[in-house]
Amino acid sequence: MVHVDWQKSGWELPIDALVAVGARVTLLATPNNPSATIVPLSQLRELARKLDGILVVDEAYIDFANNGDGLSASFLQVLDEHPNVIVLRTFSKSYSLAGARLGLLFAAPSLITHLEKVKDSYNVNALTQTAGTAALRDGPYLKELVRKTIEQREIVCLALAEFGWTWPKSDANFLLAETGTVETATLVYNGLKARGILIRYFSSRPDLNTKLRITIGTPESNQAMLAAVKELLSK
Repeated sequence: MVHVDWQKSGWELPIDALVAVGARVTLLATPNNPSATIVPLSQLRELARKLDGILVVDEAYIDFANNGDGLSASFLQVLDEHPNVIVLRTFSKSYSLAGARLGLLFAAPSLITHLEKVKDSYNVNALTQTAGTAALRDGPYLKELVRKTIEQREIVCLALAEFGWTWPKSDANFLLAETGTVETATLVYNGLKARGILIRYFSSRPDLNTKLRITIGTPESNQAMLAAVKELLSK
């Protein structure tokens, strides 16, 4: 396995570096985790055309992209033109069905045929399939869940901006907040953890150790988190 960093100028897709690896399978996420940034569809298509192998695009957070118009950012709309691309989706994020442990895979029939050769006979039970089918049929409910999350994301962003924090534009249900220093990030992470509020902190990574990945939750949990951060920073 070869890890390729995002371009240093920002969270930009390193197309040439990925192609140079010559991998049989290339995996990436859009929106990316932990930056919450989206890869433009034009860049994904360019990468797919240049790769000799398979490109796997993880779209776990795509429904939160483009202010809730995730399909406009999804590779699904051009998948028929790229037989070497696999698109992954999950019910764990926008559908709020993490407990179902259910996902979706989209690809050309030729790729699906090969994948079926290694698929377990009963890898998804009947109850989970029923829940997933019901979720897919209830489009209005999905849109409402996404709308509420995006609304809360804006509220959290406005509040965090008052602390002087910054972050890349978020197209997911979380954001990667730059706190300014390792000391501040450590203080806030440990302080929130002590209060039973969990966020992500990548202390061992020099490129991320001043940043905090904050998931957008319910209005109540968001307000509790923001109040706790304010208290910690005031000390």
